[in-house]
Amino acid sequence: MSKTLVLVLTHPGASDILERNWPHILKCECDVGVVNHWDPNNDSLSSPLPVFKGQHVSLAIGTDPSKMPHRYVSRFMDVLQWCVDSDLNYRRFCLIESDVIFVRPLPEHPGGMVATLSGYRSEGFHGEKFWHCPWWISHLCAEKILRWGKLMLACGLDEQGFIDRFLGLQQSLYPLQITESGWYSRNTILPEHYAEARTALERGAVGCHGVKTEECLRALTEGL
Repeated sequence: MSKTLVLVLTHPGASDILERNWPHILKCECDVGVVNHWDPNNDSLSSPLPVFKGQHVSLAIGTDPSKMPHRYVSRFMDVLQWCVDSDLNYRRFCLIESDVIFVRPLPEHPGGMVATLSGYRSEGFHGEKFWHCPWWISHLCAEKILRWGKLMLACGLDEQGFIDRFLGLQQSLYPLQITESGWYSRNTILPEHYAEARTALERGAVGCHGVKTEECLRALTEGL
């Protein structure tokens, strides 16, 4: 199996969620690092740090992502650029958010990108679909996403800075290969969603996205 680096994309205010979910993030059984926003008062955060399995280390890129030129898309592109330029010998990169949990290890990567189909064309956006994390991407696919993404941004096609919409539009415009992850995903998993999320995990989903509270984490994972 090719070595995967999991990077957690955080934002100001997400530290409590990340700390709570951290033990379940490590269930991916991959090397894991954390992407923080850049602190202008701490120059030591401005350079990438090495990533070690099971350790909470930081890779700081850019500023607060909500203030970047294309918001979260800018940060996504910067992180992906760091991934393909790094000399850490990873051939797969799994970008997730702090409200993601794993309940079992990542399987073999199928090539291209693995993500969760979460919706279709909607008002204000241009892509036919949109894709929630995990954004699990091969090295070759990451290079293509960067090349196509830079062309899109040069034309102002940033889908309001939303990564899931940006990737959906990119798939509409270019031959981006995406495999459905089978994860359960919502922006926030609420109590009325617990049963179907739990069922997805029991049926073999590797993880889910939208776990923002202790109650939700317990409801989805207790006894698994």
